[in-house]
Amino acid sequence: MTDAAFRIVDFEASSLSGQSYPIEVGWCDLDGVGESHLIKPEPGWIDWDPRSEEVHGISREKLLTEGRPAQEVAKAYGRANGGAYLYADGIAFDQRWSDRLLQVARMPRLKIFEITELYLLALRPLLDKLNSPLRLPVATKLVRDAEQAVADRHPVRHRALEDARRLAATHGALAARVAELLS
Repeated sequence: MTDAAFRIVDFEASSLSGQSYPIEVGWCDLDGVGESHLIKPEPGWIDWDPRSEEVHGISREKLLTEGRPAQEVAKAYGRANGGAYLYADGIAFDQRWSDRLLQVARMPRLKIFEITELYLLALRPLLDKLNSPLRLPVATKLVRDAEQAVADRHPVRHRALEDARRLAATHGALAARVAELLS
C-alpha cells in the first residue's frame, strides 16, 4: 500500500456538544499535501459555543459569508478520501463530525482511525526488535520527541488543515527517527 492511501483528517466544530456540527474540515496525505474548507451551516445547524469560537477563531458570521455549502464540502471530502485510510487525533469527535457532514450529501460513512495506530505502523520495525518491557516506554518517548520537534514548525493550532499537517509531520519525524535508529 502506498503512502497516498493514508490521509490525516481534522475537523473544527461549532462546539463539543452532541448537537455540534462541523465548521471546517481539512485533510492531507503524509507529505502534508491537502486542502481545507470552511463549511456554511445547514439551516438546522444552530448549536454554537462562544468558547469553541475562542479556540478555533472562526466566527459563525465568517462561515455564513465565506463557507462553502455543506453538501459541496461533503462531496469534495468524500471523493478525495474514499478508499483511503483516514487518521485523526480525536476520533470520537472527528468521526461524529465526518458522519454528520457526509449525511448532508447522503454519502457513505468514512471510517476514521486513531492517529496512534498510524504512529505504531511507523514504530513497528523498531518495536519488533525490542523485548516486551522496553516497547511501551521507548514508543512513548519517540512519539513525544516527534511531537515536540514538530510543534515548533506547526505553531497554529485548531485550524483543520494545519492540525492535519502537524499530525502528518509527526508521523514523518517518527518514521525518520526509527529509520535512523535501525541504521
